[in-house]
Amino acid sequence: MKKVSLYFLAVLFAGVFASCSDDEDEVLPITMEQATSKAMAATSGTVIASTTTTTAAGVTYFEIDVKTSSGAIIEFEYYQEDGSLKGIEGDQGPFDYEVDPGMGLIKFSAAKDAALNAQPGEVLRWSLKEEFPDVWIYTFEVLASNGEEFEVGVNAQTGAAEVK
Repeated sequence: MKKVSLYFLAVLFAGVFASCSDDEDEVLPITMEQATSKAMAATSGTVIASTTTTTAAGVTYFEIDVKTSSGAIIEFEYYQEDGSLKGIEGDQGPFDYEVDPGMGLIKFSAAKDAALNAQPGEVLRWSLKEEFPDVWIYTFEVLASNGEEFEVGVNAQTGAAEVK
């Protein structure tokens, strides 16, 4: 009986210890250096600016601007709280680069191809944002050959494109 009681106490103690030290679900804030590393893992280029912004609601995020070898500028934003992606924007071309946002989302080049198949023209700017919980959308502003501007949304999970 004494062996069973000692065994029970050992198992109980191990369970309590494991539950107290189980930090798998704990999300830690990231630093600017970690946000910069995330941006550089997503594309190639040189970091030309990095800023920290805190919103009126108290949400802090890091913005990292990367200049590609062809002169384009890509802006990455990551939440400080957990390092998750807030968004990516390309406001200055040429848009001849690759961006891999990770998270199971399609790469920029595949989204750009889908957008230009839906609405032929020239990309003026683009962004990737979470439009609804767990629904990421690439938005492209496209200049058609007739001079008309169109907005094309591309589902970043499926690659489905829709001219808006």
